[in-house]
Amino acid sequence: MTSNKQIEVISINQKNNDWFENLINDLKTDNFFLNEGLASAETIKKYEILMRNDEDEIYGLSRQMSSNHFIKKMIFEYISEIKSRKVNFNKLAFDLGNSKLLSWVEIDDNDESSEDNLILAEAKVNAKYIDLGFHVTSTIIEKGDEIPVPSHFNVIK
Repeated sequence: MTSNKQIEVISINQKNNDWFENLINDLKTDNFFLNEGLASAETIKKYEILMRNDEDEIYGLSRQMSSNHFIKKMIFEYISEIKSRKVNFNKLAFDLGNSKLLSWVEIDDNDESSEDNLILAEAKVNAKYIDLGFHVTSTIIEKGDEIPVPSHFNVIK
């Protein structure tokens, strides 16, 4: 008779085997693309850095990849939050940093509801990502201020 403990160990071993099998398949796929000249510039750079075995470069690449990952997620979640809160905005722009997302939002004059909801959206995203070292900072202006979006921001709307 198989005990629950034995079943748990078998399940863990199977998960480990599956994970390593997937990793090996991913590496084989990357190797094929590299050998055939079909790999993306990003993939080529990643493997060049890994093969040089320079720890500083490896950790720098890891930091860059994690920044790209988390900043993209923060943008998606911030936009989702402002949509779900029905924020009325005239302009939305972002500036991306290594660990921060700057948002520039223009709303109508005296639209306290949208302003409050933008602050809440920022707080919700920050609550999720601050412990990972990432944060969003919103600049909220009113249309009557007539302040243009700074040139280093990417305008979404």
